[in-house]
Amino acid sequence: GDLRDRLDETSPRFWDDKQLNRWLNEGAQDVARRGQCLPDTTTRAIAASSATATLPANGFGLHRAEFSNDNGVTVYPLEFRDPNEMDEFWIRRTQQNYRPSFLVENGYPGATNWSATLYPIPSSSGILTIYYYRLAATANSDTDVVDLPSGWEDLAITYASYVALRKDQNPIYQEVKQEYEEKLGTLIDTTRRYHDQSGWIVGSGAGGAPD
Repeated sequence: GDLRDRLDETSPRFWDDKQLNRWLNEGAQDVARRGQCLPDTTTRAIAASSATATLPANGFGLHRAEFSNDNGVTVYPLEFRDPNEMDEFWIRRTQQNYRPSFLVENGYPGATNWSATLYPIPSSSGILTIYYYRLAATANSDTDVVDLPSGWEDLAITYASYVALRKDQNPIYQEVKQEYEEKLGTLIDTTRRYHDQSGWIVGSGAGGAPD
């Protein structure tokens, strides 16, 4: 309804409902990817001597990872490393079982092989907690809510408006596209942190200089 109001077409004439719903979903996905505004968390049970875990199917980027082998009493943050950066550990040092310190990403988001390799190989079972950015859930009907942060749902509507106007070869679509980009820029600036306090430089806690 909001989208048709913006297009001044309360009943289907130039654009049918199927088209508009598809563009709304495209808009939500564009906002989710570029704005990284849908953080989520998932866990994986890790067995002893098992070094691989699947990554979430609805994710497209990782933010943080933690490992715990005592039911969450002690949580160990993992460092992200690329495969080439791990050569000094995998080639020059013996691969032994211990508590993991590193997470290496394999494959790419959306593929069945998108996974994480832990190193060292866990010597005991534990829980891997993954903090990641997810894609927007698909809205399948007119009554579904656009899956964006509260207060920013109009971004998907603005996106769909400009795509619809561009398809109709209406030159005003350029103004609507600019409006969308400006709103998206504001979302990126304001949803990194949902508070207005200053940040902190956190030490290692060991009392020495960082590595």
